[in-house]
Amino acid sequence: MRNKVNITRHESSVIWKVFERLYNRIFADCGFNPRAKISFRNPQRIIHEPVYIGDIWGSKKIFKHMDTVNSDGAAERKADINGLIRGMIFHKSGMVGYWLWLNLKGYGLVRITLVPQNPNKRKPNRRHFTIMAKRARSGYRILWAILDEGNMPEMVAKMETAPTEIYWNPFAAPR
Repeated sequence: MRNKVNITRHESSVIWKVFERLYNRIFADCGFNPRAKISFRNPQRIIHEPVYIGDIWGSKKIFKHMDTVNSDGAAERKADINGLIRGMIFHKSGMVGYWLWLNLKGYGLVRITLVPQNPNKRKPNRRHFTIMAKRARSGYRILWAILDEGNMPEMVAKMETAPTEIYWNPFAAPR
């Protein structure tokens, strides 16, 4: 984000905390299954169980809107977040993810797409998996943040954990 959109350290910290929660929802709660034809066992959780971000100081100023679907399956464009973020299932790939509208100081509204690496993505010749798809198939959990500005979307961040790490979800732990 730094080369295209200047963000403050506070904005960066808030965005990272929210992205961590969304990352956990995608990979821990939706049942990531990298070797299956359909990569998530329970993709509907991203729609029906919103992620609460209201306790992250500053998140309500930055995270303004989301593109999602409501409980009836109808598309909602630029729906207000109000402390709860719902995702969507992308029809073309069947992957889960988020379309978020962030209000960044001095820049205005920016749309960010959060989407996991598709473990079934193939090279243009359709024979072999891409390098990142091979990583995802081997158990790496990879989440891309894509800045949707103009005609050319730009990858601006990547969150990734290795399959050998012990994964602890601090947001689900009892307090």
